[in-house]
Formats: sequence, C-alpha cells, structure tokens
Amino acid sequence: MGKVVRAVADTSILIALVKVSEPSPDLSGLGDICVSALSWSELSIRLHTVSDVAGMSRRLEEFSALRALFTLTLPYDDRCAVAYQRILARVLEQGGAPKARPFDRMIAATALAHEVPLITRDRAGFGQVGNLVDVIER
Repeated sequence: MGKVVRAVADTSILIALVKVSEPSPDLSGLGDICVSALSWSELSIRLHTVSDVAGMSRRLEEFSALRALFTLTLPYDDRCAVAYQRILARVLEQGGAPKARPFDRMIAATALAHEVPLITRDRAGFGQVGNLVDVIER
C-alpha cells in the first residue's frame, strides 16, 4: 500500500468537483485532503456573484455538498502569514506582481505553513511560487 499524503485542495479542485461540464479530478492516493478556510471564502464570493435565484440556489447546494465532503479545514493563521511573506518574496525575485492572485498565493502559503502539497487544476497559476510548495495538478 502506498504512502498516505495529506494535502491542501485549491479552490479550483473544489469547483471542478461540482462542475458538470468538467471531469472530476482524480484525488486517489492523496490521503486526507484539507481545505484552506480561504477556499470557503472564495466559494462564498461565487455565491454572491450570480444574478439569478436558480443559480444562487444551485451554487448554495454545491457549497453545502463540498462543506460536507471536506470536513478538514485549515485556518489562515500567523504561521500562514509568515509563509505568505516567503511566497511574496519568491514572486518578487521572479519578477512577478505581489498583488496578483492573492487567494491562490495565500492558499499556497497555507500548504507551505503546514508542509503539505497543494492540489490544483491550474499548476501554471502557481508557477511563481517556485519550489517552496509541492504543487500537484489533477
């Protein structure tokens, strides 16, 4: 039996799990998957950016289903804030803009602070994080 790896799911993974038009990501072999509290905030934004009641209802059902599926939530705390500083320093070293992609980078900081891989649908979106975080695309 392979090693069980604990990991943090990026918001893109959560959205892919409920999007009918997209194949579900393969999360097998990753062990306990946690969600950053920031992803729940990002998904809350999605709830409030839909213009019709049916869409809001559908997204609320998706949000509730995801909350039931992923019960391990990692807070964004002081340790994550220190890791975020490291990530921003790396972004600047690589010529990136520090204000771009704040949620993605803070979720990556959560993975860095907890020393676990980050699972995403968009590995390129984390390119400037460098080798600080093990980014796995699924």
